[in-house]
This record gives sequence, structure tokens and C-alpha cells, in this order.
Amino acid sequence: MNQIDPAHADDVPARLHRALDIATPLLKQRAAQVDEAASYPYEQIRSLHEAGLLTAGLSSARGGADFGRTTSFAHYFDAVTAIARACSNTAQLFTVQTGALFSLELLGEATLVDEVAQAVRERGATFCFTAAEPDERFTYDNKRINIKSSAERLADGRWRVKAEKAFATGSVGCGFALFQCATVSADPNRPPESVLVVLPREHEAVRVLDTWDGIGQRSTASGKLIVEETIIEARQIVGNPASVPAAAIFAPFYQLGFAAILAGIGEAALDDTLHFIHHVQKPTNGYARAAEEPALQAHVADVRIALSASRALIAEAARKMDAFTRGEADIADVFVAVYQAKVHASGSSIEAGSRLFQIGGARSATRSVAADRHWRNARTLSLHDSVDKQKGIVARHVLGVERPNVSTR
Repeated sequence: MNQIDPAHADDVPARLHRALDIATPLLKQRAAQVDEAASYPYEQIRSLHEAGLLTAGLSSARGGADFGRTTSFAHYFDAVTAIARACSNTAQLFTVQTGALFSLELLGEATLVDEVAQAVRERGATFCFTAAEPDERFTYDNKRINIKSSAERLADGRWRVKAEKAFATGSVGCGFALFQCATVSADPNRPPESVLVVLPREHEAVRVLDTWDGIGQRSTASGKLIVEETIIEARQIVGNPASVPAAAIFAPFYQLGFAAILAGIGEAALDDTLHFIHHVQKPTNGYARAAEEPALQAHVADVRIALSASRALIAEAARKMDAFTRGEADIADVFVAVYQAKVHASGSSIEAGSRLFQIGGARSATRSVAADRHWRNARTLSLHDSVDKQKGIVARHVLGVERPNVSTR
């Protein structure tokens, strides 16, 4: 994509597709090696940078794709699925990058955003973006209640911050960290607010611990981010999302991103299943090709139908997000649509990874085939935020028990 001329915003979808056509074959070629290495995929990120995809979360004026503005969110989630179909580890890093830039531009000071945008365009600088903490607790409807990372405004206008974050996706290779803190106030009657803080990775107070050892999404570098107590400039507090009505879109942006990754993982599993059927599988006696066997056809149909339904739910949720940004939809309806897509894609992707082995038999379960990564990646990512709680939110809305509230999950 490279830098996009704002006068030609209508060309963005086509340029996005061209960038994906450049990057995804390279990502797919290295996907199994990335999984095996279980380390930050620098080459994959370089491919995204060279294709111009790392800037996608920015407005067109800053060289991005203008998602949620002049470009439909549907194009973003299609891009996430396409990248995940090639390499789901890279897709998760892409969603963090895009979400961080989208959030930063909405909440941050213009000069800071300009500096960051330049670093992304010129050096391929990446973000980790995290709210999770090691001992966090949640309410029944999936809200965090005990953020211990803190930010305190000082008399001279600067801020004192301290943080410890878990599941800091992309932290090992990042150029910037964007993380959530709770404000500290001298007034005991004033409840804490949630703010976002941005720091360069090389800041003396920032430490990254490469502790991620998940069974799937092994190269997302989702370790720990530690920020020792330090004093920062006011512009590095990029905003309180609750004070900006448009920022209610942040949680749906991330949750639907997970759904799109899961859909891509399922598509990748189906791709490998079809390759196995056409090129490896020995047909049952009486059939010229394995593809002619009714039992295999039934399995493939089940997977294809489920994945198609996931894609349709993602597209519908993306349309709801677009409507919200135009002031034509309630955020509660956005959350319900997004959670439906996330729950369904979690199930369809796991099932696609499992059916691959049911169809392929013992030959598909060898390490050289590396087909197990699809199930492992889907199973791991599906655990990112409780789908059971998300089901409950949908059910309470449908039953008229409770309207979904803005959440970070």
C-alpha cells in the first residue's frame, strides 16, 4: 500500500488487496517454520512492512487505509482473515499493530501521532498493545475490575506511571508499547479512570520478558511487559477512552479481529484438508479419487458451511461497526453482532482443525505435515476472552434481561 494519497481514498480497497497479494504468499510459505521456531517472526513483519500493510490502522492523511472513516471496516477484517489464512501468528501481530495505531490516532496528540506514523512508515516500527495483567479479575460480564498498573498526574503536568502487563502480544519485537493504566487521585471519592500510555520500547523503564509458551499462536511473543516507575510527559498519556464516545468501538475492533483470525485459521485448515484429499489421500477401494467418497464429502461440506457462516457473521458485525461510526447504530447492537461472530468463529475454526485429521487419517498426523498447528492455533486463540461470557451477554440481550455495556473485552 505504501503511503495513501487522501485525494484517492476510493482506491484504498484495491491497493489493500494488491498489498495482500504481495505479502500473503510469502507469509504462507514460512508459516509452518514460524510455528516451529516459536519466536518473534521478524521476516513476516518485514513482509508486511514492504507491502505497506503496517500503516493500515492510520488515516489516509498519514498513509493508512482509513478504516472506519472512508474505508469500511469490512475491508479490514477481510484483510485479517486473508493474513491469518496464510499465517495466523502474523495476523495476530497485525491486529495489534492496526488497533494500536487506530486508537492512538483517535486519542493521541497530533505531534505524537505524526512521530509514530513516520516511524512506522520509514522503519516498520511495530506496537504491542495490552491491558491484561497477571492477577486480573473479571465481572460476570467480562469487565476488568482490578487494574493495578497506575498513572498519576503530577503538579507540573507530567505523569508518574508504573505497569506490569501479561499477554503483551508482539512485545518482543515492538518499537512502541501502548498499555492501559488506572489513574491515581488524591481525592478518595473520585473513582479511577482508564488511560492509555505510549512509550518507546527503548525507554529505560521498559522491560520485556519473553515468557509466552502457549501450545498455539507460538510466535506472537505474548510475554510480559514491565514498566518500572517512571515520570513521562503529558503527551504520552494518549487519552481516556471513556471520555471519547467514538472510542466505544475499540473493544469490538479487537474482538472481531480475533474472530477474523479464527476464520482465517479455519480456512487454512480447510486448504490443507483439500490438498490432502487431492494429492495425498488414497481412495477407498471402488473409488477413482478420494474426493468422490461420500463420507469425505460430508465432512468437507460441514466445514465449508460452518466457515461460510462465520464469514457472514463477521461481515454483518463489520457493517454494524460502520453504522456506529456514522451514528446510525447503538453500541449494544455492535457488541452483540461481534460476540456472535467471535463465538461462532471459535467453534468453526477448532472444528476445521479437528476434521482435517478425521479426513486425513494417520498420514495427516505426522510432524512433517505440521497440520496440527491449525487446531493448536484455533484452540489457543479461542481462549482469548471467554466465549462463555460472551454467549451470556448475547443471551441476556436477546431475552431482554440486560443491555450490553461498553467493555474492554
